[in-house]
Amino acid sequence: MKNFVLLKCYILGFFMLCGCLAVAKDILTFMSYNVRRKGKDPIEHQWDNRKELVFKQILSKRPTIIGFQEVVKGKQYKDLKKGLPGYRSFGKPRSKKSKSWLQWVIMKYPRAQDECNPIFYNPKHVQLIKSETVGINPPNILFPSWLPRIFSYGLFKDVRTQKKFCVINTHLDKDSKTIRNKQIHLILKYVTKNADDLPVIIMGDFNAPIEGNTQKILYDAHFVHAKENAITRGPKKTRTGWKDNKLKEIDHILLKNAMATEYEVVQNPQGQYPSDHQPVYAKVILL
Repeated sequence: MKNFVLLKCYILGFFMLCGCLAVAKDILTFMSYNVRRKGKDPIEHQWDNRKELVFKQILSKRPTIIGFQEVVKGKQYKDLKKGLPGYRSFGKPRSKKSKSWLQWVIMKYPRAQDECNPIFYNPKHVQLIKSETVGINPPNILFPSWLPRIFSYGLFKDVRTQKKFCVINTHLDKDSKTIRNKQIHLILKYVTKNADDLPVIIMGDFNAPIEGNTQKILYDAHFVHAKENAITRGPKKTRTGWKDNKLKEIDHILLKNAMATEYEVVQNPQGQYPSDHQPVYAKVILL
């Protein structure tokens, strides 16, 4: 089945490159962006001193749908709404989905940030039909994940083509590959139950490359990375750190029943760091 999905994408990609399929009205644009939580960073990297760079970077692309990670509820979320006029948004904070004693204790700690994974969308191009925030905390009484993890889910309709599609925006566990893969399984279980026949876009900070067993899990569920059959631009690494000292490819856009014509890691301006991640951006056709 994996080979069939890839063959289908390659064939459609060939026709698009020939100009036979990719008409502008069929393309939606997506961005995933870890904007770095508002917190006690060095002064030059604090949110109030870089948020305008974040807005400028996003508005240079004006994506139809944006999935953010590490947005602290309250001021940071409000700043994004103000800095991105014309967009609507949804997404509840992770504290709403705490599932274990450890997560409950940590989220009560004064320095713990109550982050959201909000989805922003352009209502001129897509209509939101349904949304919710879902917990992806694998059950484990003795050794649960440290922090509650969530995804934001939106069922949308393309205003121009009337096609329905689903978007999932998440931020997976940082420390454990085993927990990350369990979280992916929970996401895929949700997809099977709620959106199995529709185009689905999963995006976010996976805290790991898409490779090995993680890649197999996603391929077996018929998801492919947006960059696989697309024209690619920009650098490879998405996690930069503040001085390009933590270069990793950990932010992704994954597609099912859809394919990307273009994929880009949006490079930071020379010498500037809007965040410690670079956003990823894709032009997508729903199949």
